Amino acid sequence: MCARPQNGSQHCVLLIEDGPLLAKFLSEYLELTGFSVRHRRDFDEALEDAIESHFDVVLTDAIVPGKINLEGFLRHLKSTNENGSTPVVVLTAFPGYQVAGSHTVIEKPFDLEKMSRILRSLLDQE
Repeated sequence: MCARPQNGSQHCVLLIEDGPLLAKFLSEYLELTGFSVRHRRDFDEALEDAIESHFDVVLTDAIVPGKINLEGFLRHLKSTNENGSTPVVVLTAFPGYQVAGSHTVIEKPFDLEKMSRILRSLLDQE
């Protein structure tokens, strides 16, 4: 479960990223810009959290290790009561990458401010 930060944020991000440096960097940036972050290294861990807790948005790498892949994670996510309509933003190094069930795909390398604007825009649509 995301701990709500003292800065008054009402938005909880489930970050799925297996790279420790990028995960730390993204977590710190998101927290500095007002989000609460729950980091998981793979879709298996993330799915367990999604079943037990509510997240306002999912920010995920397209490819992480584990028993299930992104498409499987998204299918399971959509079937949960808590997170069935949660927006999903996919980060990828593959130009033109698309996956059913995601709301937005952001190609690496990416601009952090643009990523933050995309997350806020998705959250404003709820």
